[in-house]
Amino acid sequence: MMIQFTPTRRRCVNPVRRQVSCTGSPFSFLSASQRLFGSAREALYHGLSILGKRPRRAHLPAYCCKSILHPLDRLGIEPSFYDVGEGLEPVFGKMDFREGDIFFLIHYFGIPQDTIYYERLCKERGMLLVEDCAHTLPDPEAERPMGSTGVFSIFSLRKMLPVPDGGVLVINDASMKEDIVRVPNNVCGRLSFKRWGVMTLDRFAFRLGRLNTLILKDMLRHRFSPGDTLFNERLSLNAIPEVNIITCQLLMEFNLKNVLDARLRNYRALAERLAGISGIRIPFPSLPAGAYPQAFPVISDDSERLCGYLRSKGIGAGMWPDLELPDSFDLSSFPGTFQWVNSMLLLPSHQDIGPKEIEYIVKKVKKGIA
Repeated sequence: MMIQFTPTRRRCVNPVRRQVSCTGSPFSFLSASQRLFGSAREALYHGLSILGKRPRRAHLPAYCCKSILHPLDRLGIEPSFYDVGEGLEPVFGKMDFREGDIFFLIHYFGIPQDTIYYERLCKERGMLLVEDCAHTLPDPEAERPMGSTGVFSIFSLRKMLPVPDGGVLVINDASMKEDIVRVPNNVCGRLSFKRWGVMTLDRFAFRLGRLNTLILKDMLRHRFSPGDTLFNERLSLNAIPEVNIITCQLLMEFNLKNVLDARLRNYRALAERLAGISGIRIPFPSLPAGAYPQAFPVISDDSERLCGYLRSKGIGAGMWPDLELPDSFDLSSFPGTFQWVNSMLLLPSHQDIGPKEIEYIVKKVKKGIA
């Protein structure tokens, strides 16, 4: 089954002048209206901006990346944080839900949350459900794929595919589909030199073994664009969404189903090979239907040291969100989030590795915890 990007466009042959429109549906198997952006934060910004009534508050998990806060800040929406449980499910406590609020549901690492339950909760409280699918891609064969339940959802293509950028806004609410015309059509172009420089040096530092390159990125961002505008300049209703020409071209070549199946196959292989090993715990040994993981999470009491060891052996392990955790709240108030932040380690399970690489990862994990 060939699932591929089918844009309505002229050929992307003039990236310098940036006159190429790339306005198709990245997920053509979904019936929802869609728009392609340079990043998921841009997709989130425009999704929030075309809501019929601007919400005053958004409920989101404390276990998140700070980049999700930039669109809220630009639109004057107050964030309210909730905790997560052992299965990464929302833990509310005494949340003050009000009619018109937004409720963010994150499908962490491609493991789907119970969207039916939270859709019902939002309807009962008069809230708007938004799905954050930045860690996954939708299943082209699922009856109800991730991202098809909320009033809108967002995806981050570069987290799942070998493309330099790309965020997708998927609008499911019928009343919002008419308003998508207020979002300008995107164009294919080249990354600005400054953005390209930050991203290139970030990748280089990561491959050298830096566990997190946020300090480097912040230093370069401040150098190139004081005020943290370099990666947020597109968060404006007047900005034309711009996608890297390479992304536009590559999206027409990927067989999405093959990519997802390979990730699922690698995840299951790691779950089988790492099961029962003392010193680590697999929080999701099996996956529900429709799950297509970004990576393979494991729990370790010594996750930071193990992560450093695996990185030194050439394995792209990582901790999330690490230094990119929002600093606007006291983490001790969110015990579930605290546990995940300090004990979770992500192992690679992407489509470009096979049985040989899986065996190497397992071998080094065993040695690293010995």
